[in-house]
Order: sequence, then structure tokens, then C-alpha cells
Amino acid sequence: MKIRTEGINELYHRALNQLMFNPDFICSPRGLKINECLNAQLVLTNPRRRIISLKGRNLSKKYLAGEFCFYMSGSNRLDFIAFYSEFWKKVSDDGITINSCYGKKLFFDLNKYSLTQFGYAKEQLLKDSDTRKAIMTIYTRENTRLYSKDNPCTISLQFFIREDKLFLTTYMRSNDIWLGTPYDIAFFTIVQELMLVKLKSIKYFDLKLGSYTHFIGSLHLYEKQFLNVINMQEDMSSNYLIESECMPIMTNLTWKELEDLLIYEKQIRLHGPTNFLNRLIDPFLKRILGWLI
Repeated sequence: MKIRTEGINELYHRALNQLMFNPDFICSPRGLKINECLNAQLVLTNPRRRIISLKGRNLSKKYLAGEFCFYMSGSNRLDFIAFYSEFWKKVSDDGITINSCYGKKLFFDLNKYSLTQFGYAKEQLLKDSDTRKAIMTIYTRENTRLYSKDNPCTISLQFFIREDKLFLTTYMRSNDIWLGTPYDIAFFTIVQELMLVKLKSIKYFDLKLGSYTHFIGSLHLYEKQFLNVINMQEDMSSNYLIESECMPIMTNLTWKELEDLLIYEKQIRLHGPTNFLNRLIDPFLKRILGWLI
């Protein structure tokens, strides 16, 4: 499977169609039947068109916003992310933490050189615009426990600067196209744009957003979702007329304002909806906060 589109609506619809009607394999890991395509490549040429808005596949924007805040806070606490989805309670090994805490691994954990993975990738890009070393790794040897329920689906992310554009490729070992792909592509394209903001503020002032590539070892659709996909296909013609939602450009984003967003999210999560929108300047962060309220 190789699909390349501008927005995620067409990308997602075409991928679903191939998995449903022309999969590479039909198998049953853990006794659960799936349709599967191996080594799938999904390319989004406009990563800001990251929000699915298809009939029959209603993306939970509140969950997307909550997951973003969970990642950017550096937390690995189950109770934080479970507030937005009870699903996580089923996969935590200890009932307290989760291993799929991408933000903690990318933005907070330090290596022996006192660099985060995001920081390391940024420095490699600043050192050499043609580098092939701007890698961030999520799946490590600590994740090789035989009987863990909580095994990260993402292996690594790799940035490239080519022709004055910032590209990102994400490598995943496994991706559930119904429950995982919409949110994973949304978050990782946001990471791509966060790196763009950082690089533009330091050195590459004319850098633009390049394409995003989502590469998956096993892209699959569970049997329990087959009927949902069939219902979507019946409305395919009108679905294609729906343009993917384009998120605002991060025009005024600062890391201080991002920290403010996390404070507001915590207040909303613990004490209920409160309108903090007028306290944020950046339109991207305001959109995220609006989805939380």
C-alpha cells in the first residue's frame, strides 16, 4: 500500500478501502481477526490538513487535544490520559503508568549527554541541514518484555531538511487504522510543525513545512470495525467532497504559552470547563484549548 494525498480525508478513506477490500493478508493475532497490509506508506503532502472530518468516522477532538496535552506535559500517568479515554486502563501493566508516553520519551527524558530526543534531532538539523541523523527513538530495549500489554506502536521518527522544507517520517511497527491512525498522524504532524517553529526561530528563517510520511509495518483493520467501514464506503462520493480540516499555523507559539496551555488543561480536567481562550495568543494553541472546553 502506497498512498499520497494532500489532506487526510482522502488518504484515510483510500487506506480503509484497500484494507477492507484488498488486504495483503487476513490473520488473527491474539485470536482477533484482522485485514492487514504490510509495509504501508501513507504520505500527507499538507501536514496541517491533519484532522479527519469524514462521515462515519467522527474524530474525538477533545481526546486529540487531551492526548496532545498529556504528551506535551511529559506525564506517564494512567489517570491523566484515562480521563480522556478508558481504553488506556486495559493496557497499563501496573495500573499506574503507561509505556506509550511519547511526549515523555521525546521531550523530557535526557540521555547521558543531557539532551532530549527532540533536542538531539534539533541540534543535528542545525549542525547540518542535509543530515540523516535527526532521529528520535521511542521503541527501546526496555520495551522488549515478553508479556507486556503496553507495547509502544511507534518505533522512531526521522526529520529531513530538503529544498528548504522540513520533512518527517514516522516508523511504526503496528497501527490500528480505526482507533490509532487518525490520532497518531495528527500528533506526529504537530511534532513536525513544532520542530519547524524551533528551527525557524534559530537559523532557518525561510524553512517551510514539507510532507509527512507514515510508514507502518502492519497496518490493520479489526473485524469488529468492518461494518463501520462498509457504511462509510456507501457514502464515498460525498465523503470525498469533505475537505480535511486545516489547523491554524503556529504563528505566535512560544514554549511559555504552551506551558500555560498545560496549566489550563489541568484546571479544566480537575475542576471543570472554564474559558481561558482569551489568555492565549497563538491560534493553534487556542484551537487545542477550544477542543478541551
